[in-house]
Amino acid sequence: MTGPVAFGLARLAEEEAAAQAARRKRRAPWRLAGTGNRRIILSASANPDLQVADPICGTVISDHIVRHDPARELRDIGNKRALLAEHHPYDCLEPAGQRCDTCVGREVYPNGVAVHQAWPCTTVRRLIARWDDHADYRQEWKP
Repeated sequence: MTGPVAFGLARLAEEEAAAQAARRKRRAPWRLAGTGNRRIILSASANPDLQVADPICGTVISDHIVRHDPARELRDIGNKRALLAEHHPYDCLEPAGQRCDTCVGREVYPNGVAVHQAWPCTTVRRLIARWDDHADYRQEWKP
């Protein structure tokens, strides 16, 4: 069984593959055309094969889809990978029983002494909590 960092990296790889596939279909940033419930999601190119029209989805959903443009998602994935690496000093080996050196000082005892957060730290737990419905997610990783 894998640890929380390996689990998170695997989920990010899946999301990256989906974003890359969507970006190959739409090389330009996504945008909206139309008004009201007749909005169409377009890439910057005017190619009609790249249009997604769904009058049922309405403005809230189409706005959400455009906000999650593949290029933006890929930047977000890169940032999440960097956070996992920053809170994991052992190159993807799961440091059972270790402490997170990055989170030192976030928990302080009444005598003022900074303590290291136990592994996996709260940051790692929160980063991977979005996949708590995945079959490989372990309940002990919950934040």
